[in-house]
Amino acid sequence: SECRKDTWGAVDIHVNGSCDKVWSVVSNWSDCTWVTGCHYAVIDVKEPNVRELHMKNGAIVSEALRKLDAEGPELIYEAFKPFPHTGHLKLFSKADGLGCNVKYHFTVPRDGKLTADAL
Repeated sequence: SECRKDTWGAVDIHVNGSCDKVWSVVSNWSDCTWVTGCHYAVIDVKEPNVRELHMKNGAIVSEALRKLDAEGPELIYEAFKPFPHTGHLKLFSKADGLGCNVKYHFTVPRDGKLTADAL
């Protein structure tokens, strides 16, 4: 049998708020309040799609925004340090109108290198 090239995982979360409200937070690239353990975000002045997340434990995570689609709504990013991975966040309104389902999928390349087809 062949080993997986990459490591991946997914989380489904139900939020007791509208997807519009959830999207207003996660789509704001300078806001990291939804990222567990994030103290604040710094946007690169020359490349506004790049940010550093300064974590409460002192770690710094560097990320680049690859897709921000309000119609989806979905967000895709690449993290470069401290470990490379891609993240994909997609929102789904519940049929009964009571809340928002958030699907988060991540991929960590086994070789530690991100490529365009990792997205």
